[in-house]
Amino acid sequence: DQAVFDRYMRPLAGRKVSAITRADVQRLHAGIGQRHGKYAANRALALISSMFSRCAANVVNPAKGVVRFPEQGRDRYLLPNEFPAFWNALAAEPNPTWRDFFMLLLLTGARRSNVQAMAWTDLDLDDPDLGQWRIPGEESKNGEPLPTVLSGRAVEILRRRLEENGTGQYVFPAASESGHVQEPKKPWKALVDRAGLQGLRMHDLRRTLASWQARGGVSLSIIGRTLGHRSVAATEIYARLDLAPVRVAVEAATHAMLTAGRAAPLALPPAAAPKKDR
Repeated sequence: DQAVFDRYMRPLAGRKVSAITRADVQRLHAGIGQRHGKYAANRALALISSMFSRCAANVVNPAKGVVRFPEQGRDRYLLPNEFPAFWNALAAEPNPTWRDFFMLLLLTGARRSNVQAMAWTDLDLDDPDLGQWRIPGEESKNGEPLPTVLSGRAVEILRRRLEENGTGQYVFPAASESGHVQEPKKPWKALVDRAGLQGLRMHDLRRTLASWQARGGVSLSIIGRTLGHRSVAATEIYARLDLAPVRVAVEAATHAMLTAGRAAPLALPPAAAPKKDR
């Protein structure tokens, strides 16, 4: 969020909150769209809306009513045949901090900004089977505290980091203004290059967790709770990404129809048993 503000929203800096109007936000949104693209403009608009939602009740949110640019939903996630290259590239990462960081992005499905600012006081690591991370409201996208389940593997990583470097405030401390790690673009690019997975983004790890849940037949409501979505509509994309459950159903129906058709006077090919995607 700080990076988005610094890059795109400096024209609003120093102005009184009450003096910022919808017309100001519309001009800023349109200008960012022209100079930096519609995705950047929409991220800035979302940040403005989030910032004003935290103001007093009598402060009007000037981002409300500003129409977002249409976006095409991104559906990239790690496929089964891509994981070996990803794991090998992650194991080859020379910096253990970035190894743990990228691993926790994948295992928690959390947003990058949340993992960057992960604090020890927000973690419950006492029971590896009941590990939990409570993302504070001021750090979550919707402004409300977000309880996040930690798998046993995630707890294992965090416990190790606590033993090795748990004296500070943050899980991933750094000599930065915020006190924690910031944009990990260089190590991520190096990892992607090693793996040969060009085009893979850090946010795709969030999609990967959700998509593999969908592969396992997990309900949209559970996937939504994993990601902290308020609505099922925000989660439906993850069910569309993987066709394996649909394929199994179609293969089973095809097998049943061909088997039943053998009793009819038709030249039908032998019915193969349905197979699950590997």
